Amino acid sequence: MRFLLVLLYAAFVSTARAEPESLAPTDFAYGRELALPESTEPVVQVELPLDVYRAMRGQGLSELMVFNARGTQVPHAIRSLQKGPDGAPESVPLWHFPLTLAAAQSQRTTDLALEVERNASGQVIRLAAKSDPQQGGTGAAPQPIAAYILDARDLPRALVGLHVTLAEGADDRVFELRLDASEDLVSFTPVTVDGALIQLGHGGQRIDRDELSVAPTSGKFYRLRPAREPSFPSAVSAISATLAAAEAARRFEKVVVEASATPKPGVFRFDLGGPVPVDRVEVELPEQNTIVNAELWSSEHEEGPYERAARTKLFRVQRKQAEMKGPTLDLARRNDRYYELRVAATGGGVGNGKPVLATYHAPDQLLIMRRGDGPFTLAYGRYESPSARFEADDILSLLPRDAAAVPSATLGDRKSLGGQARLVPPPPAPPYKTYAIWAVLILGVALLGALAVQLARSGDAK
Repeated sequence: MRFLLVLLYAAFVSTARAEPESLAPTDFAYGRELALPESTEPVVQVELPLDVYRAMRGQGLSELMVFNARGTQVPHAIRSLQKGPDGAPESVPLWHFPLTLAAAQSQRTTDLALEVERNASGQVIRLAAKSDPQQGGTGAAPQPIAAYILDARDLPRALVGLHVTLAEGADDRVFELRLDASEDLVSFTPVTVDGALIQLGHGGQRIDRDELSVAPTSGKFYRLRPAREPSFPSAVSAISATLAAAEAARRFEKVVVEASATPKPGVFRFDLGGPVPVDRVEVELPEQNTIVNAELWSSEHEEGPYERAARTKLFRVQRKQAEMKGPTLDLARRNDRYYELRVAATGGGVGNGKPVLATYHAPDQLLIMRRGDGPFTLAYGRYESPSARFEADDILSLLPRDAAAVPSATLGDRKSLGGQARLVPPPPAPPYKTYAIWAVLILGVALLGALAVQLARSGDAK
């Protein structure tokens, strides 16, 4: 019995000591040195790179810690500054004034189509539509419109997009536009425009797109004109401006992955390599002149279950030396590793080849308390590491100033600490408890057997 008690005690003690009380940098797969800025602020921040997300085995970013030169953990937190949709972007109607083809070819382009009143310093103080003498009487044919002047003086923030509605529709139209900005209606500066007016019918499907993405810009006036044709195919009935968000824009990091085959027809799977955050997605189809009905699903595990993230029409169209593809989809942020694109067979599906998925995310910020001496190390990647971080508000509340003023640290190159072995599950510990219980049971049975034999012998002796 003493032997059994000792065996049971050893089993429980070994189980309790299976997980070390504290972790060191070498208990993680990888590390990056943190170069802290010269500052007296107690907190610094740094954006997490892609390989940190890919080293995680769970979605909570718990498998990372920060250590100082002594190898001691320092307090840290994760602040998510995601850029997923938080409501529809603000749209403002714009006054637009036509500039006829004859006026555009004149030396006085704006004054032929508009009445422009300037003050003594030359600033535009009034803008109004003006009858074009070349339009003629009521029976004259309307003149082609070469451009529109947009009045954007009342826009409160930068312009990031335009919605342009043509008065007449079509079944086969990809119409590219150019945009120029001006402060005085005399000199104009080109503005980058992404997209085109699209009105297409193909294979029983239809796409109508009137939205243009514009590089963020601020101007009092804009000139909208065709990129390739001399005039608009029909008059514009409405133009509205999409405004930049009120908060400062943050950069996106792009991740591109190719599809892998699945046994299901029309289903393509993508592996991001880890729980990479996703705020926006684009899918590139393998063949031109393709339109498909598609759904995008995501899951933490390859075998599922999968949750639907978006439903849309995907297209890739080649017309007049220009290729149009899209759309770009904004998603509520998710941190799944696996994505599935499920395409309907209507119109022949995606054709030959496999699609490519591009995801975009705003990197999370790592907040670090400056405790102890450097160099500091960000260690990450460990199977089932316990979370050791604070909430972002717990750390930011200690700052006397706005969190936007938190100075930035710099991350060094990735280096191996504990190596890839830290990312795989450890071998199971020997089941000492099970051994001890079985030993007790077997010994108990043996003792009962011995006792039974002894009683039988004493009975025979009598």
